Amino acid sequence: MKFKSVRQQLIWSYVLTLLLLISLLAVATYVSLRWVMIDNLDDQILNGTGILAAGIGEYQRLESNDPKSLVQIEDDEREYYGDEFEEEVAEVFLLTPAYVQVRSIDQSSETSKVLWRSSALTPANFPQMPIADDEFPQYSNCQIGAESVRFLSYQVPSRDGYTYLLQVGLSRRDMDETLRNLLRIYLLILPGLLLLLLGVGHIFVKRAFSPIGEMVAITKRITANDLARRLPDLESADEVGELVLTLNHMISRLEHSFRQIRQFSGDVSHELKTPLAKLINNAEIILRQPRSPEETRQMIANLLDDARQMNTIISDLLLLAQLDTQRHSLHLENLPLHELFKEVFENACAGPEMGDIEFALEVIEPVHIQAEPGLIRRLLENLIANAIQYTPPPGTITLALYSRNNRAELIISDTGIGISETEHSRIFERFFRVEQSRSRETGGVGLGLSLVQKICELHNAEISISSAIGKGSTFVVSFPAIEC
Repeated sequence: MKFKSVRQQLIWSYVLTLLLLISLLAVATYVSLRWVMIDNLDDQILNGTGILAAGIGEYQRLESNDPKSLVQIEDDEREYYGDEFEEEVAEVFLLTPAYVQVRSIDQSSETSKVLWRSSALTPANFPQMPIADDEFPQYSNCQIGAESVRFLSYQVPSRDGYTYLLQVGLSRRDMDETLRNLLRIYLLILPGLLLLLLGVGHIFVKRAFSPIGEMVAITKRITANDLARRLPDLESADEVGELVLTLNHMISRLEHSFRQIRQFSGDVSHELKTPLAKLINNAEIILRQPRSPEETRQMIANLLDDARQMNTIISDLLLLAQLDTQRHSLHLENLPLHELFKEVFENACAGPEMGDIEFALEVIEPVHIQAEPGLIRRLLENLIANAIQYTPPPGTITLALYSRNNRAELIISDTGIGISETEHSRIFERFFRVEQSRSRETGGVGLGLSLVQKICELHNAEISISSAIGKGSTFVVSFPAIEC
């Protein structure tokens, strides 16, 4: 059976589960009642048989001097114990007709002979019944005419050298009729019970799903332009309440992502617009009138600078997009960080943008990390370039590399303009710059530290900053170290 909705699945699961439990309970009740009624019938038969067996024993004791015994009774002789036995059977089983017979058993030939039977039995409808073993009573079921009868075969102790088998049976009619009525009641109740369970299950599931229905309606109204809307808090600790919290957190993340996308799109267009406008303007100036070779060379150099700035922006954006979407597959290797750090340091010292800025190499301790060399080189270059960009001459940039507590700790400090404490959390945002004018003059586009943070995340590294206005900045990057 296929269901169109989770609600139907829950309703039918609830109904079928309860129906199965009720059916098991009904079967257990039916079987238990049957056993109890059979036990009661067996006790009634056993008690009556005991009384009749005691009567046979008493007769044998009283008639011990009489040459006649139960076995020696002739068919045409009517004055014997059986005449009194019929009355005793009627007294013992006063309210219930009893089927009784007495057999004599020849142990040598293992044959038996019927000595007496009650009036309820006739030779035409009396069944073959099992002979009891030893002194243990045996119960059996048989059909006598239209009656279903339960019999007990009971071996009676003998005084005359013969073995007697007393067989007593009672009708199962009342017991069977009671069980059939119980079964009819179950079958009559079942359809109504099924409808009742379906109704109750529908009500319960509808009430349980009502918050989900409201959530669906509200969620459908949430669009990209209306991400400030939230689902109402149910103030419950169940699964539905947890689902509401999860969806609200997801919507918050979406709102933040959409806000970043809008801001990013605006920043990208703004950042590309400026160098592109300069590029077009310089090209138009070159074409407007003939100029000397020196002037033309200078203007072409300006065009090249603008093109390089645009290429830097596009390259950084492309790398960030690859790192964000994990399309950049890492090629990790055992990297001697101290050697790469020293190489980047030497290249920075030889750069033309140093001016009156001095580098101070405090300490470089040998340490190895598991990393991709190209990305770590980019991280070091961006941190040093950031320090140079925001350190006005004369200034000092101090670098250090330590191996501490199974970690490689990289420290880059400067004596630059510093960053206010309120902007510490924003410096890793894309296109964020502390001083817009200074960044444009030095060619900064505000993507360097964003790349640094992303590279740290990919290498399970931690980055922190301590800075204050006019007191410079210190960046600390901590990598997990490995054995060399």
